[in-house]
Amino acid sequence: MTTIVLVRPPAVLPEMVIQTSQGTPALGTAYLSSSLKKAGHKVFVIDALGEGLDKFSRIKNTRLLVNGITATEIVDRIPLEADVIAVACMFSSDWIYTRQVINKIHEAFPNKPIITGGEHITADPEYSLRSVSRITACVLGEGETTVVELCEAILKQQPLHTIKGIAFLDGDRTYNKTAPRPRIGSVDDIPWPDWDNYPIEKYLDQGFGFNIARGRPMPMLASRGCPYQCTFCSSPLMWTTEWTARDQTDVVNEMKYYIEKYNIDHVEFYDLTSIIKKEWIVSFTKLLIKENINITWSLPSGTRSEALDEEVLA
Repeated sequence: MTTIVLVRPPAVLPEMVIQTSQGTPALGTAYLSSSLKKAGHKVFVIDALGEGLDKFSRIKNTRLLVNGITATEIVDRIPLEADVIAVACMFSSDWIYTRQVINKIHEAFPNKPIITGGEHITADPEYSLRSVSRITACVLGEGETTVVELCEAILKQQPLHTIKGIAFLDGDRTYNKTAPRPRIGSVDDIPWPDWDNYPIEKYLDQGFGFNIARGRPMPMLASRGCPYQCTFCSSPLMWTTEWTARDQTDVVNEMKYYIEKYNIDHVEFYDLTSIIKKEWIVSFTKLLIKENINITWSLPSGTRSEALDEEVLA
């Protein structure tokens, strides 16, 4: 069995902020973990932010702070049997330190392939590859299927050109971007996020989330993507403009599972735009009432107003 290491780097904050973490659980990499496990891989997770929510250190020669365990501490946690090391980068503001993390990993494990993915990587893969030469390949956009195929191709030493939805530099440093990968059609087939290897209790115990005053908030996704193309948003690059929603019963069952396992009292839906289809949201809320899911929930990213009418708001 092969071992895939997933690294969620620490966050980068300006020094003038009050040194209180703004961390949220790494929902994206938790989904990657469940997909890799389903494909038969052993997954080892290092959530640098979650393991150091109250830890801050300065980036040398800057006025920036790192929130989480350091690059050296991350490297010390990587198991020697790692076959592939994957490093996520959500925000471009974190890249200044994430690239240091990648370089430190390469110094310690010079023969291990390192892959990256996330919103920042998808937005500018060529810059990411050329600014950190140690990256084997970048996963672009929705990652569950791509990361499984990419890891298997690397492990079998197969050519990367055949993998859709990635970018890489070949031997002479020529930039290659393969054909886009279509979005996952049946989102209900994607396994629920794997929180077993994450310090999820540290987030829950301290109430970390977008609405930190609400007890034990659990992150979830009920839908993926957004059909709109707001100029400030990276969604069209990351997710295309396809919006897909999960089966309402599956969403409610996941909520029940977290209530039972983690004693949560709030759900934060990280959906880009939750309320697109009126029939879906009305059916979902009626099911919550029917099943007596007596917890609160919120939409931290907001939603569009087009589908909001008197019935939906009630």
